[in-house]
Amino acid sequence: MVQAAVNGFQMDASEKMAEIAVELFVILCCTGCLGVRQLLYKK
Repeated sequence: MVQAAVNGFQMDASEKMAEIAVELFVILCCTGCLGVRQLLYKK
């Protein structure tokens, strides 16, 4: 019983970590694109 609960918790945690990683990746991509566009417009 306890092992199953621990396994379930680990799965939950890894899924949340994956979601957070994806969100951070998207944010980084968006800020990177905006930064590049600003540099291009300034020239």
